[in-house]
Amino acid sequence: TFAIVSSYDNCDFILYPNPASDVVKIGCVDCGIINVRIVDLKGSIVLDKTMDPTNFDDQIRIDHLRAGTYILSGSIGDNVCKSVKFVKQ
Repeated sequence: TFAIVSSYDNCDFILYPNPASDVVKIGCVDCGIINVRIVDLKGSIVLDKTMDPTNFDDQIRIDHLRAGTYILSGSIGDNVCKSVKFVKQ
């Protein structure tokens, strides 16, 4: 299950699995380096990191997060290019 909040053509990554319990991965063939931020529904930043989504083996550990709904946003520079809602079990 994927839920896209907003998107730019040059940053069309996928987030999987969704829902997830320990790790999520993002992947994209054409993206390049992006900054990844995860926020909870209160707006608190719970993770901030730089990733290369063309490396499909790269993963984001979420086992420390409480169960609930989060939003992962990918940005290039100062521009958020895509935000995806996911569920942490």
